[in-house]
Amino acid sequence: MTKNKKLVTTFAGAAIICDQQVSCANLSPENWDQELRARAEKRQATGWSPDNTCTISGKNGIIAASCSPLAVQAGIVTLQQGGNAADAAATVALTQITTELGSVVSFAGILSLIYYDAGTRKTISMDAGYNSYLHETDPLSIPVNDWGPLNKPGQDTTGSAADHTRTPQTDEKKGRETLVPGFMAGIESMHQRFGSLPFADLFQPAIWYADHGTTINSTLSSYFEMHQKYLSRTQEGQEFLRQAGNELPKEGDLFFQPQLARVLRGVAQHGSQYMYRGPWARHFVKLVRREGGKVTLKDMSRYKVIWSEPFCTTYLGHKIYIAGKPNESAYHILTALHLAEQLRLEQRQDYWKDALVLRDLQRIFDLSDLAPWIDPALDEILKSKGIDTSADAQLNKAFAEAIAPLFDQIYVKSPLEPRHSNSMVVIDKSGNIAAITHTINTVIWGDSGIVVSGIPIPDSAGFQQQRLALIKQGDRVPHEMPQTIVFKDDKPVLVTAAIGSSMLQETVRIILGIIGKQHDLSTLQAAPPLIFDFTQIETGMPLSARGVAVPERAYDDVFVNRLRDLCGKVNLLPKATTSVLRGTVTAATIDFGTGERRGAETPDVLVFCEAY
Repeated sequence: MTKNKKLVTTFAGAAIICDQQVSCANLSPENWDQELRARAEKRQATGWSPDNTCTISGKNGIIAASCSPLAVQAGIVTLQQGGNAADAAATVALTQITTELGSVVSFAGILSLIYYDAGTRKTISMDAGYNSYLHETDPLSIPVNDWGPLNKPGQDTTGSAADHTRTPQTDEKKGRETLVPGFMAGIESMHQRFGSLPFADLFQPAIWYADHGTTINSTLSSYFEMHQKYLSRTQEGQEFLRQAGNELPKEGDLFFQPQLARVLRGVAQHGSQYMYRGPWARHFVKLVRREGGKVTLKDMSRYKVIWSEPFCTTYLGHKIYIAGKPNESAYHILTALHLAEQLRLEQRQDYWKDALVLRDLQRIFDLSDLAPWIDPALDEILKSKGIDTSADAQLNKAFAEAIAPLFDQIYVKSPLEPRHSNSMVVIDKSGNIAAITHTINTVIWGDSGIVVSGIPIPDSAGFQQQRLALIKQGDRVPHEMPQTIVFKDDKPVLVTAAIGSSMLQETVRIILGIIGKQHDLSTLQAAPPLIFDFTQIETGMPLSARGVAVPERAYDDVFVNRLRDLCGKVNLLPKATTSVLRGTVTAATIDFGTGERRGAETPDVLVFCEAY
């Protein structure tokens, strides 16, 4: 392989060191096996979930990723042409955003990674979350964004992320709803640390589909219908909408992204600094400030990813690593797993067979979903019983042991948060593992209508006013995107990355089901999902007053009646609501004896897999 050379280029007088690399892989879809490309394009045009149930396995590499079979195919080609897990994960992520038109993921979004390096046998975490703006001095006055049908005006959403009513504001200062993105810096940093192919090569599939077009499927068509009014708010948004050749893209249309292709070529040539110090950064600052935002070029140029040690715990004789600081998902996942272990759920019936187990899981999630934030009144109750409620203490099994007997005395209020995302897990033939979640962390495209060189800009500050007020200006905005790697006797056996409003619930049930119950992925993906419930309860009321949310027709009447007897209330969710609120876990298992990698596809679950 040709070694990297250093090239110094200049953006507005700033010297930037970039990698100049000679291509050694041809990942362009033009050169893929035509039958496989046609299959992937047909699946992409059909929708964002598979049509059939199947298990996928391979001895060499495997990729499981959400929403985009084209991105999965791009990743497999990357592995087959000598790329490792980092190369393939980057290719998948770049292609996902392009084929999903920046709707729920974005080149102006964020990314979280946990990576296992098989050569050193070390696991490390990387955070590329949003930064706040240095000159945003009054975050509580940031306009509240519009989530359309998810808005519940007048509902108190006090919690770790929001402290305002969900009443959208219609003023023109939509630029204040934006934040410094981390995605591209994260992709580049992962590649610099672990990648083997030239960075520019990884952009080939994304650029090709930006140039040649992506077929609008039913999901994207419905998104455009729902969010046309937001995108149409600006001239740039209107231009974005017309990239299928008409005023509103329809199912079957071919959507071209020439402006995006130019940006991706710029990043491929010059590195991520193209978006942080170069032409895109300057354009971003200009448009966001035009819309009332407080961003400066300094905000962009000072952005850095954060590498850290992952959090770790043991669960039923296995070691579990989960993304480290500043990612806060460990407080949710580890607390829930410790409580599940304390209640010995692995020794009991499956939750879809025993209503009491489902009730107990609901209580676990109610308690752990807000961690490490604890309601002040609840905090007082726990401290009165001598329980250490500090963030560090919540990661320990002693905390779970102390609070498990108190479920009937504990109450919570749930935050109202969107968690639209994509996720993937990649395992290469050498055993390297990448688990990634990336997201816009808001509702489809956001409501700002700001589009910078073909990239719609998320409005992710528009629901995090309270969270932004608690951090220093310019600091990283905390988030809870979970990725895990599970080891048995120092060998990885399970990898997960989760998305969606119920990502805590789904991550825990997958780990519990595979490690505790020895189920396979197909069985678990076919089982009823565990749903995050937005239902509010009054302060001082026990968790049992909240009841439990379950999908309609997922359980028979006998089960539902038993659940109602245990919980007092059952909230039956129609299919459309379930699809919005459910979480999705991309996962792969590794057979402890043979090393075979396995994934699964299930209709209505937004996961596609390929292996070789």
